[in-house]
This record gives sequence, structure tokens and C-alpha cells, in this order.
Amino acid sequence: DHDVLARGALYLVQNDACRHPQSCPFRVSFRTRLCRNGDEFSGIVFVTDLPWVRSSCGWGPPQGFRDAYPWGGTLRIADLPYEKGIWIHAFDKPLPAEVVLDVTGKNFTTLKAHAGLVDTGSVEFQILVDGEVRYRSPVVRFGSIETLSVEVTGAKEVILCLLNGRDGYVCDSAGWGYPRFVLAGATDPLESPPELLQSVTETDAAFLLAEVHARLGDKELSRRWFEKAAAWMDEHRGQAERLHPYRTQAAKTLDLAEEGPSQTTGKPEKANKP
Repeated sequence: DHDVLARGALYLVQNDACRHPQSCPFRVSFRTRLCRNGDEFSGIVFVTDLPWVRSSCGWGPPQGFRDAYPWGGTLRIADLPYEKGIWIHAFDKPLPAEVVLDVTGKNFTTLKAHAGLVDTGSVEFQILVDGEVRYRSPVVRFGSIETLSVEVTGAKEVILCLLNGRDGYVCDSAGWGYPRFVLAGATDPLESPPELLQSVTETDAAFLLAEVHARLGDKELSRRWFEKAAAWMDEHRGQAERLHPYRTQAAKTLDLAEEGPSQTTGKPEKANKP
């Protein structure tokens, strides 16, 4: 019953038939611990928190990888960090690298995600619902992000597919960012800012979403996410210290002039007396 992720360190034990056990410590990032299950985001279920019927991958591991790179570290899609996402690589042949999900009786209405490259290749994303192609992206190259929303009400099977850009599969590593199902009757908490943020987890996600929407060209929505997150930090300084790097990065992406914590309240610091 120990929350090992909250402790910030795990131990990977390699055991060769119990003859040569080796132990290697590795760190678990603050953001990974924050978003480990998505529990605080009511109304949605992340694809990476569901069991997969099967998955395939065209290079590296035999299947897609959840919430990180296969070699470790935070997954970055179009150079943005996603703590909830799927790393996957296209095949050389016209065969999809896929994640297959059984959603029978799940009461999901919509599948949403951001999709893009993690390397410098070219790929195509598809979503199949009960065998029907309901989403097909154009050929995507590094630096661009596709946003998708697919109707899945009453579906039994959903497949996330990745194809190469018809020019081989070199550097065709891609990612599904925040892939999530929205439950019937619920609103997507990652779509637009809530009236009030409730936790450090939601605030961390808000800074990331501010960056994402800025990259997608929606400056007004991006700024709304940023302002909600900044307001939460100003009101919860004791819990907000670890979020300063993410606030700084988001401010840089939004081209906002923020020089440090002293400006979060809009009040100047008192000058030191000589």
C-alpha cells in the first residue's frame, strides 16, 4: 500500500533467473507523479490508463509505450512535454502501428487527443471506430500538432493508428498527447479552463495546456489557461514553489513578461534599505 511514485524514486531490479540480481535506482519526475493516474480530471479517462487489447510498433519496443519514452524521460510531442501520452513508431510497410481498445459498455462519447511527431519524420494518424475510419490526418511533419475529436458513442472497438508518411519510416516516432475518452454527460476538463483550479495537479496541467494552445494559434484560450494557473499559484504559495519552472516556460511560450515570483501578485518588491 505504498505510493512509490509519490516518493520520487523507484528501483529497477534485473534478475537473471535469480542468479545475478542487480538493482538500479532511477528518478520519477515531479510532473509524472502529479499526473500518474489522471484521478483529478473528472469526466475523462486517459487511454494510457485503460487496458489495451493489443498494440504494435514499427521500431524499438514491440508495442506503443505509455506516458514516457521507452528509454525513459518525459514524452515530448512537437517539443511540448506530455505526461499522459503514447509513444509509437511507424512501420516501413503500409501497415499501421496501432493501439487497440475494447470500449464495450464504457459509456464514452468522444475520443480526443493531440497528435504529432517526436522526431523529424513524416506520419499520418488515423482513428478507426468499429472498423470505420472516422479520423484521418494529413501527412504531419515535425513542429505541427493535430487536434482531434472523434465520436465514439456506443462503440465497441477503437483503434489508434499510425502510418508512415509514404517515404519510409526513418525518424517516424510519433505521439498521441493526452489521448482521452470523455464520459457521457461530462465536459472535458482539458478543453477550456474551469471556473477555479482545485489542485497543484490541475495547475500544472493548465500551464502545459497554455503552451499547447499557444502553439495551436489560439492565443486567447492560451492566455486564459495561463491566467487561471497563475492565479492559483498566487493564492497557494506554499504548494506552488515547484511549479515556478513550468510557469516560466509557459510565460516564455506566450511571450509574457514575467521575471520571477515577485511579479506574481502584480505588486513590486520593497527595495532593501541601505
